[in-house]
Amino acid sequence: MKVWIFWFLTLIAVGCSTEGVEDLNSFELKYSNTIGIPFSNYNNRNRSFNVQVVNGLKKLVFLDAQKQTIIIVDFESNKLELSLSLDTEGSNGVGVLDPLSFVQLMESGDKFIIFNNWISKLYVITLKGEVLRSFDVNEFTEQFLSLPLPQSTSPIQLVDEFAFIPCYPHREREKISESPSIVKINLDNGDMTSFKRFPESYDEGYWDSAWRFAPSFYYDHEDGAMYISYPMEDNIIKIDQHGLSKRPVKSREIEVLQPLARDISIDQRKNFSKEQRDEYAMTSSNYFSIYFDEKNEIFLRLALIRPSLSSYRDGKKKPENSFVFFDKELNRLGESIIGSDYLMLYSFVHDGKLYTIDSNKQGQSEDSTYFSVFEIVKK
Repeated sequence: MKVWIFWFLTLIAVGCSTEGVEDLNSFELKYSNTIGIPFSNYNNRNRSFNVQVVNGLKKLVFLDAQKQTIIIVDFESNKLELSLSLDTEGSNGVGVLDPLSFVQLMESGDKFIIFNNWISKLYVITLKGEVLRSFDVNEFTEQFLSLPLPQSTSPIQLVDEFAFIPCYPHREREKISESPSIVKINLDNGDMTSFKRFPESYDEGYWDSAWRFAPSFYYDHEDGAMYISYPMEDNIIKIDQHGLSKRPVKSREIEVLQPLARDISIDQRKNFSKEQRDEYAMTSSNYFSIYFDEKNEIFLRLALIRPSLSSYRDGKKKPENSFVFFDKELNRLGESIIGSDYLMLYSFVHDGKLYTIDSNKQGQSEDSTYFSVFEIVKK
């Protein structure tokens, strides 16, 4: 019942808190070790990699779009559990998948949900690749002018028969806050509705590329609460049976979230060159994703601390990866920087530890992908 309550309250709730960001306690990340996980199809263009608990067991689910293949690795045994080739045509065809397509195990563990980004279509399939249902998301896009964009840093959240999928504005609007940032899809009948619009802060500037819009969010099944993080928004938003609340959970390394321009008129947006847009994208810091650590019952919010324009022009390209810790009441609990040599598209948290691909360790084996492990500890 509390799930239904918070869905209703999202339409009417306006209450919020904007208190400070002082730490109540301090957590930090400490490097522990490196492990190899048995899949060799890692490709930093693929955006579908996630970790799920199915029937109490931790599974790594990866989509190799180039080979049209889903890979499942059992985390505890570190063994390859499934390699499923997908049909592109016919009764079980899911179309040609591109690197922005996404796959996720459903809670039952016997079905996948696949989002084909290329044709904007959602599929429910069995572990044998049989298509059970499909939904054309283009109808939602045409009505609401927002396009779903699930990926490893902002995966689909499954709640009962509903799938919650992050979006970005598909067409130009004077006010981005009028566009849905999350679509709710009923997987039984295909009904699609807007769940949460973008914050009004997105109306204060021109933010350019899609990945500065799509939120990362987490649904807490125990408390019936949704926690939402936007790339260009200081606040974390919480929606539960009490309504909507928000609070700044900022990185101390990001003073101001800077737009490409303050003038948000549609005509003005055409005036920027590719070089200007690229330099903005690579030198303007932003938030990226949130993770929940069940062991410590805290969240980690990833901030990408990008180099200055002069450093970028001198050859520094990679951002520093910084994690801000916060609890379920949106209290800030510290911050820890791990450096720039990690591929955060392929990261997850499990049992008090952060796992992330170290780009310097790839190529050591044809059969494994290597993850650096950081323990989440109290100072």
